[in-house]
Amino acid sequence: MPSTARPLSGWEDPGIGLRGHFTGHYLSAVAMLAERNKDMAAIHRLNYIVNELYKCQQALGNGYLSAFPEKDFDTLEKKYGGVWAPYYTLHKLCRGF
Repeated sequence: MPSTARPLSGWEDPGIGLRGHFTGHYLSAVAMLAERNKDMAAIHRLNYIVNELYKCQQALGNGYLSAFPEKDFDTLEKKYGGVWAPYYTLHKLCRGF
């Protein structure tokens, strides 16, 4: 989706095969904080990020949601090609949900 935000660097850089990974860790941490402590700030942050991810999913229109295109799974399974962790990153995202 179009954005005016400056992309993060490091593992979250758009050209890196691990992008989206941080979001999974963030979701996991905030979800645990919200559940264990009933922390309202954490609950609001969690709801915000889940709603924003939902908007991205709706924009794609096919139910898919990830920080990398679906074709990366095929690339990983057929050859390396710069893709190296879509299953792990997807697991981190789902764990946070």
